[in-house]
Amino acid sequence: MTAHETKSMGQIRNGLTQWLEGQWTSVTDLELSGFCTPEVGASAQTLFFDALWKEQGRTRKRSLVARLKPGSEFHVFPDCDPAREYRIMSLLSGTGVPVPKMFGYEPDDTVIGSPFYLMERIEGRLFVENPPYHIQGWVADCTPEERAEMWFSGIDSFSRVHKLDWKALGFQFLNHPEWGDTPLDQQLQYWQDYYKWMLEAGDRHPLCEEALAWLQVHKPSDEPVTLCWGDAKVGNMVFRGTECVGLLDWEMARLGNPVEDLVWYMILDRILWEGIGIPRLPGFSGRDETIRHWEWVSGFRAGEAEYYEILGALKISLILYRIYNMQRANGVALPTSDWVVNNNATAILAKEMASKR
Repeated sequence: MTAHETKSMGQIRNGLTQWLEGQWTSVTDLELSGFCTPEVGASAQTLFFDALWKEQGRTRKRSLVARLKPGSEFHVFPDCDPAREYRIMSLLSGTGVPVPKMFGYEPDDTVIGSPFYLMERIEGRLFVENPPYHIQGWVADCTPEERAEMWFSGIDSFSRVHKLDWKALGFQFLNHPEWGDTPLDQQLQYWQDYYKWMLEAGDRHPLCEEALAWLQVHKPSDEPVTLCWGDAKVGNMVFRGTECVGLLDWEMARLGNPVEDLVWYMILDRILWEGIGIPRLPGFSGRDETIRHWEWVSGFRAGEAEYYEILGALKISLILYRIYNMQRANGVALPTSDWVVNNNATAILAKEMASKR
Protein backbone atom coordinates (compact mmCIF):
# COMPACT_ATOMS: atom_id res chain seq x y z
CA MET A 1 0.00 0.00 0.00
CA THR A 2 1.21 3.51 -0.76
CA ALA A 3 1.15 6.15 1.96
CA HIS A 4 -1.85 7.98 0.52
CA GLU A 5 -3.80 4.72 0.17
CA THR A 6 -3.60 4.21 3.95
CA LYS A 7 -5.42 7.51 4.55
CA SER A 8 -9.18 7.83 4.26
CA MET A 9 -10.68 10.25 1.79
CA GLY A 10 -11.83 12.30 4.78
CA GLN A 11 -8.25 12.61 6.01
CA ILE A 12 -7.08 13.60 2.54
CA ARG A 13 -9.85 16.19 2.29
CA ASN A 14 -8.95 17.64 5.69
CA GLY A 15 -5.25 17.74 4.81
CA LEU A 16 -5.89 19.49 1.50
CA THR A 17 -8.27 21.94 3.16
CA GLN A 18 -5.70 22.95 5.76
CA TRP A 19 -2.98 23.17 3.13
CA LEU A 20 -5.06 25.38 0.82
CA GLU A 21 -6.05 27.63 3.72
CA GLY A 22 -2.35 28.19 4.29
CA GLN A 23 -1.80 28.95 0.60
CA TRP A 24 -4.92 31.03 -0.04
CA THR A 25 -4.71 33.32 2.97
CA SER A 26 -7.44 35.70 1.75
CA VAL A 27 -10.19 33.08 1.55
CA THR A 28 -12.74 32.04 4.18
CA ASP A 29 -15.26 29.22 4.55
CA LEU A 30 -13.24 26.90 2.29
CA GLU A 31 -14.99 23.61 1.54
CA LEU A 32 -13.72 20.74 -0.61
CA SER A 33 -16.12 18.18 -2.09
CA GLY A 34 -16.82 15.86 -5.00
CA PHE A 35 -13.66 13.77 -4.69
CA CYS A 36 -13.28 11.18 -7.44
CA THR A 37 -10.61 9.54 -9.59
CA PRO A 38 -10.37 9.78 -13.41
CA GLU A 39 -10.89 6.89 -15.80
CA VAL A 40 -7.44 7.23 -17.34
CA GLY A 41 -3.85 7.32 -16.07
CA ALA A 42 -1.47 4.68 -14.76
CA SER A 43 1.67 6.35 -13.44
CA ALA A 44 0.39 8.39 -10.48
CA GLN A 45 -2.77 8.69 -8.42
CA THR A 46 -4.96 11.60 -9.43
CA LEU A 47 -7.87 13.09 -7.49
CA PHE A 48 -10.54 15.41 -8.87
CA PHE A 49 -12.42 17.66 -6.47
CA ASP A 50 -14.21 21.00 -6.20
CA ALA A 51 -13.25 23.93 -3.97
CA LEU A 52 -15.88 26.40 -2.74
CA TRP A 53 -14.92 29.50 -0.75
CA LYS A 54 -15.64 33.14 0.00
CA GLU A 55 -13.30 35.94 -0.94
CA GLN A 56 -13.96 39.67 -0.61
CA GLY A 57 -17.61 38.96 0.08
CA ARG A 58 -18.11 36.82 -3.02
CA THR A 59 -18.62 33.07 -3.27
CA ARG A 60 -16.18 31.41 -5.64
CA LYS A 61 -15.78 27.87 -6.96
CA ARG A 62 -13.02 26.08 -8.83
CA SER A 63 -12.48 22.50 -9.99
CA LEU A 64 -9.04 21.22 -9.00
CA VAL A 65 -6.81 18.21 -9.53
CA ALA A 66 -4.41 16.77 -6.98
CA ARG A 67 -1.60 14.75 -8.51
CA LEU A 68 -0.05 12.41 -5.90
CA LYS A 69 3.26 10.60 -6.01
CA PRO A 70 2.73 6.83 -5.86
CA GLY A 71 4.73 4.56 -3.60
CA SER A 72 7.94 3.14 -5.07
CA GLU A 73 6.32 -0.24 -5.72
CA PHE A 74 3.82 1.49 -8.01
CA HIS A 75 6.29 3.60 -10.00
CA VAL A 76 6.08 3.20 -13.76
CA PHE A 77 9.34 5.17 -13.96
CA PRO A 78 12.28 4.86 -11.56
CA ASP A 79 12.68 8.65 -11.44
CA CYS A 80 9.01 9.46 -10.72
CA ASP A 81 9.13 13.05 -9.50
CA PRO A 82 6.01 15.22 -9.17
CA ALA A 83 8.18 18.24 -8.34
CA ARG A 84 9.80 17.99 -11.78
CA GLU A 85 6.44 17.70 -13.53
CA TYR A 86 5.10 20.66 -11.56
CA ARG A 87 8.14 22.73 -12.51
CA ILE A 88 7.74 21.88 -16.20
CA MET A 89 4.08 22.91 -16.36
CA SER A 90 4.74 26.04 -14.32
CA LEU A 91 7.43 27.13 -16.78
CA LEU A 92 5.02 26.53 -19.67
CA SER A 93 2.44 28.90 -18.21
CA GLY A 94 1.87 31.83 -20.55
CA THR A 95 3.71 30.28 -23.50
CA GLY A 96 0.63 29.39 -25.52
CA VAL A 97 0.99 25.69 -24.75
CA PRO A 98 -2.37 24.64 -23.25
CA VAL A 99 -1.36 23.40 -19.81
CA PRO A 100 -3.37 23.63 -16.59
CA LYS A 101 -2.88 26.51 -14.18
CA MET A 102 -0.72 25.35 -11.29
CA PHE A 103 -1.55 26.04 -7.63
CA GLY A 104 1.43 24.73 -5.69
CA TYR A 105 3.62 21.76 -4.86
CA GLU A 106 3.96 20.11 -1.46
CA PRO A 107 6.93 17.78 -0.79
CA ASP A 108 5.84 16.84 2.75
CA ASP A 109 4.15 13.44 2.61
CA THR A 110 2.51 13.92 6.02
CA VAL A 111 -0.03 16.43 4.67
CA ILE A 112 -2.13 13.86 2.78
CA GLY A 113 0.14 10.80 2.79
CA SER A 114 2.17 11.61 -0.31
CA PRO A 115 3.96 14.53 -1.97
CA PHE A 116 1.54 16.24 -4.37
CA TYR A 117 0.82 19.23 -6.52
CA LEU A 118 -2.43 20.99 -7.30
CA MET A 119 -3.59 22.27 -10.66
CA GLU A 120 -6.81 23.44 -12.25
CA ARG A 121 -9.12 20.92 -13.86
CA ILE A 122 -9.55 21.71 -17.54
CA GLU A 123 -13.13 20.93 -18.44
CA GLY A 124 -13.56 18.72 -21.47
CA ARG A 125 -13.36 15.13 -22.65
CA LEU A 126 -10.44 12.72 -22.88
CA PHE A 127 -9.99 9.79 -25.24
CA VAL A 128 -10.58 6.60 -23.23
CA GLU A 129 -8.05 3.87 -23.97
CA ASN A 130 -9.64 1.01 -22.02
CA PRO A 131 -11.66 -0.10 -23.89
CA PRO A 132 -9.85 1.45 -26.87
CA TYR A 133 -11.58 4.46 -28.36
CA HIS A 134 -11.45 2.71 -31.76
CA ILE A 135 -13.98 0.19 -30.41
CA GLN A 136 -16.51 2.20 -28.41
CA GLY A 137 -17.15 5.41 -26.53
CA TRP A 138 -17.73 9.03 -27.41
CA VAL A 139 -14.90 9.11 -29.98
CA ALA A 140 -16.42 6.17 -31.85
CA ASP A 141 -19.73 8.04 -31.83
CA CYS A 142 -18.19 11.08 -33.55
CA THR A 143 -18.25 11.61 -37.29
CA PRO A 144 -15.10 10.94 -39.35
CA GLU A 145 -14.85 14.69 -39.95
CA GLU A 146 -14.89 15.39 -36.22
CA ARG A 147 -12.21 12.76 -35.58
CA ALA A 148 -10.03 14.30 -38.30
CA GLU A 149 -10.37 17.73 -36.71
CA MET A 150 -9.43 16.39 -33.27
CA TRP A 151 -6.42 14.51 -34.64
CA PHE A 152 -5.03 17.62 -36.31
CA SER A 153 -5.92 19.87 -33.36
CA GLY A 154 -3.83 17.61 -31.14
CA ILE A 155 -0.85 17.98 -33.49
CA ASP A 156 -1.31 21.74 -33.59
CA SER A 157 -1.24 21.88 -29.79
CA PHE A 158 1.89 19.84 -29.12
CA SER A 159 3.71 21.48 -32.05
CA ARG A 160 3.68 24.69 -30.01
CA VAL A 161 6.03 22.99 -27.57
CA HIS A 162 8.62 22.46 -30.29
CA LYS A 163 8.73 26.13 -31.27
CA LEU A 164 9.51 27.39 -27.76
CA ASP A 165 12.90 28.86 -26.80
CA TRP A 166 13.61 26.22 -24.18
CA LYS A 167 16.83 27.86 -23.04
CA ALA A 168 15.18 31.23 -22.43
CA LEU A 169 12.37 29.50 -20.52
CA GLY A 170 14.79 27.72 -18.19
CA PHE A 171 14.53 24.09 -19.29
CA GLN A 172 18.28 23.44 -19.08
CA PHE A 173 17.62 21.14 -16.11
CA LEU A 174 16.30 18.56 -18.57
CA ASN A 175 19.79 18.17 -19.99
CA HIS A 176 21.68 15.22 -18.45
CA PRO A 177 25.27 15.23 -19.72
CA GLU A 178 26.10 12.50 -17.21
CA TRP A 179 24.02 10.16 -19.41
CA GLY A 180 25.63 11.09 -22.73
CA ASP A 181 26.89 13.85 -24.99
CA THR A 182 23.69 14.45 -26.95
CA PRO A 183 19.98 14.32 -26.02
CA LEU A 184 19.65 11.11 -28.04
CA ASP A 185 22.66 9.52 -26.31
CA GLN A 186 21.12 10.50 -22.99
CA GLN A 187 17.79 9.00 -23.89
CA LEU A 188 19.27 5.72 -25.10
CA GLN A 189 21.20 5.42 -21.85
CA TYR A 190 18.02 6.15 -19.89
CA TRP A 191 16.08 3.37 -21.62
CA GLN A 192 18.99 0.94 -21.34
CA ASP A 193 18.98 1.61 -17.59
CA TYR A 194 15.18 1.40 -17.53
CA TYR A 195 15.36 -2.04 -19.14
CA LYS A 196 17.63 -3.28 -16.36
CA TRP A 197 15.44 -1.66 -13.70
CA MET A 198 12.10 -3.02 -14.92
CA LEU A 199 13.13 -6.64 -15.53
CA GLU A 200 11.71 -9.21 -13.17
CA ALA A 201 14.25 -11.58 -11.63
CA GLY A 202 15.49 -14.10 -14.19
CA ASP A 203 13.59 -12.49 -17.07
CA ARG A 204 14.73 -11.18 -20.45
CA HIS A 205 12.96 -9.31 -23.22
CA PRO A 206 14.86 -10.40 -26.39
CA LEU A 207 12.88 -8.19 -28.77
CA CYS A 208 13.62 -5.09 -26.70
CA GLU A 209 17.29 -6.09 -26.45
CA GLU A 210 17.43 -6.33 -30.24
CA ALA A 211 15.82 -2.92 -30.60
CA LEU A 212 18.18 -1.30 -28.08
CA ALA A 213 21.18 -2.67 -29.98
CA TRP A 214 19.79 -1.50 -33.35
CA LEU A 215 19.14 2.00 -32.02
CA GLN A 216 22.74 2.33 -30.83
CA VAL A 217 24.15 1.32 -34.20
CA HIS A 218 21.87 3.51 -36.33
CA LYS A 219 21.85 6.77 -34.38
CA PRO A 220 21.22 9.85 -36.52
CA SER A 221 23.51 12.85 -36.10
CA ASP A 222 23.18 16.65 -36.21
CA GLU A 223 19.61 16.59 -34.94
CA PRO A 224 17.54 19.59 -33.93
CA VAL A 225 17.08 19.99 -30.18
CA THR A 226 13.80 21.30 -28.79
CA LEU A 227 11.65 20.81 -25.74
CA CYS A 228 9.62 17.62 -26.25
CA TRP A 229 6.40 16.80 -24.44
CA GLY A 230 7.47 13.17 -24.30
CA ASP A 231 3.99 11.68 -23.89
CA ALA A 232 2.16 13.13 -26.89
CA LYS A 233 -0.99 11.07 -27.29
CA VAL A 234 -4.68 11.80 -27.67
CA GLY A 235 -5.29 10.09 -24.32
CA ASN A 236 -3.37 12.90 -22.60
CA MET A 237 -5.34 15.67 -24.30
CA VAL A 238 -8.50 17.44 -23.18
CA PHE A 239 -10.98 18.26 -25.95
CA ARG A 240 -13.90 20.65 -26.08
CA GLY A 241 -15.78 19.86 -29.22
CA THR A 242 -13.02 19.08 -31.69
CA GLU A 243 -10.48 21.50 -30.20
CA CYS A 244 -7.60 20.36 -28.00
CA VAL A 245 -7.63 22.66 -24.97
CA GLY A 246 -5.24 20.90 -22.61
CA LEU A 247 -2.05 18.83 -22.60
CA LEU A 248 -1.64 16.64 -19.51
CA ASP A 249 1.04 14.34 -18.05
CA TRP A 250 4.50 15.87 -18.46
CA GLU A 251 6.58 13.31 -16.56
CA MET A 252 8.28 12.14 -19.79
CA ALA A 253 9.21 15.64 -20.99
CA ARG A 254 12.77 15.94 -22.28
CA LEU A 255 15.07 17.67 -24.73
CA GLY A 256 15.57 16.13 -28.15
CA ASN A 257 14.44 15.80 -31.73
CA PRO A 258 10.80 16.99 -31.89
CA VAL A 259 9.92 14.32 -34.44
CA GLU A 260 9.81 11.89 -31.52
CA ASP A 261 6.62 13.53 -30.20
CA LEU A 262 5.04 13.14 -33.62
CA VAL A 263 6.02 9.48 -33.87
CA TRP A 264 4.88 8.77 -30.30
CA TYR A 265 1.50 10.30 -31.21
CA MET A 266 1.16 7.80 -34.04
CA ILE A 267 2.61 4.78 -32.20
CA LEU A 268 0.31 5.20 -29.18
CA ASP A 269 -2.65 5.25 -31.55
CA ARG A 270 -1.39 2.25 -33.53
CA ILE A 271 -1.20 -0.02 -30.49
CA LEU A 272 -4.93 0.55 -29.91
CA TRP A 273 -6.02 -0.74 -33.30
CA GLU A 274 -3.18 -2.30 -35.32
CA GLY A 275 -1.67 -3.80 -32.18
CA ILE A 276 -4.88 -5.63 -31.31
CA GLY A 277 -5.94 -6.40 -34.87
CA ILE A 278 -9.03 -4.22 -35.27
CA PRO A 279 -9.93 -1.61 -37.91
CA ARG A 280 -8.96 1.99 -37.29
CA LEU A 281 -11.86 4.39 -37.08
CA PRO A 282 -12.40 6.46 -40.23
CA GLY A 283 -11.30 10.08 -40.00
CA PHE A 284 -7.96 9.61 -38.28
CA SER A 285 -5.31 10.61 -40.79
CA GLY A 286 -2.69 8.17 -41.99
CA ARG A 287 1.05 8.32 -41.45
CA ASP A 288 2.00 10.41 -44.48
CA GLU A 289 -0.74 13.00 -44.00
CA THR A 290 0.00 13.22 -40.28
CA ILE A 291 3.70 13.83 -40.96
CA ARG A 292 2.95 16.47 -43.59
CA HIS A 293 0.63 18.34 -41.22
CA TRP A 294 3.17 18.31 -38.40
CA GLU A 295 5.94 19.52 -40.70
CA TRP A 296 3.70 22.35 -41.89
CA VAL A 297 2.65 23.59 -38.42
CA SER A 298 5.97 22.97 -36.62
CA GLY A 299 8.45 24.10 -39.29
CA PHE A 300 10.57 20.98 -38.72
CA ARG A 301 11.28 18.03 -41.00
CA ALA A 302 10.48 14.44 -40.08
CA GLY A 303 13.52 12.93 -41.79
CA GLU A 304 14.35 10.61 -38.88
CA ALA A 305 10.80 9.35 -38.37
CA GLU A 306 11.67 5.71 -39.11
CA TYR A 307 14.41 5.68 -36.48
CA TYR A 308 12.09 7.18 -33.88
CA GLU A 309 9.36 4.70 -34.76
CA ILE A 310 11.69 1.97 -33.52
CA LEU A 311 12.51 4.00 -30.41
CA GLY A 312 8.84 4.79 -29.75
CA ALA A 313 7.73 1.18 -30.12
CA LEU A 314 10.59 0.12 -27.84
CA LYS A 315 9.65 2.63 -25.14
CA ILE A 316 5.99 1.68 -25.01
CA SER A 317 6.93 -2.02 -24.97
CA LEU A 318 9.20 -1.43 -21.96
CA ILE A 319 6.62 0.73 -20.17
CA LEU A 320 3.86 -1.81 -20.69
CA TYR A 321 6.13 -4.61 -19.47
CA ARG A 322 6.42 -2.67 -16.22
CA ILE A 323 2.69 -1.83 -16.02
CA TYR A 324 1.53 -5.36 -16.83
CA ASN A 325 3.89 -6.85 -14.25
CA MET A 326 2.53 -4.44 -11.63
CA GLN A 327 -1.01 -5.43 -12.57
CA ARG A 328 -0.15 -9.12 -12.36
CA ALA A 329 1.43 -8.60 -8.94
CA ASN A 330 -1.84 -7.03 -7.82
CA GLY A 331 -3.92 -9.98 -8.94
CA VAL A 332 -5.05 -8.70 -12.34
CA ALA A 333 -5.57 -11.51 -14.86
CA LEU A 334 -3.65 -10.78 -18.06
CA PRO A 335 -4.98 -11.90 -21.48
CA THR A 336 -2.22 -14.52 -21.98
CA SER A 337 0.53 -16.08 -19.90
CA ASP A 338 3.23 -14.24 -21.87
CA TRP A 339 1.35 -10.94 -22.20
CA VAL A 340 4.14 -8.89 -20.59
CA VAL A 341 6.46 -9.65 -23.54
CA ASN A 342 3.91 -10.41 -26.28
CA ASN A 343 1.18 -7.76 -26.41
CA ASN A 344 -0.30 -4.96 -28.49
CA ALA A 345 2.84 -2.83 -28.15
CA THR A 346 5.37 -5.55 -28.91
CA ALA A 347 3.30 -6.42 -32.00
CA ILE A 348 4.18 -2.97 -33.37
CA LEU A 349 7.82 -3.23 -32.29
CA ALA A 350 8.14 -6.68 -33.91
CA LYS A 351 6.72 -5.31 -37.16
CA GLU A 352 9.09 -2.33 -37.14
CA MET A 353 12.13 -4.48 -36.34
CA ALA A 354 11.22 -7.01 -39.06
CA SER A 355 11.53 -4.22 -41.62
CA LYS A 356 15.09 -3.48 -40.43
CA ARG A 357 16.55 -6.98 -40.37
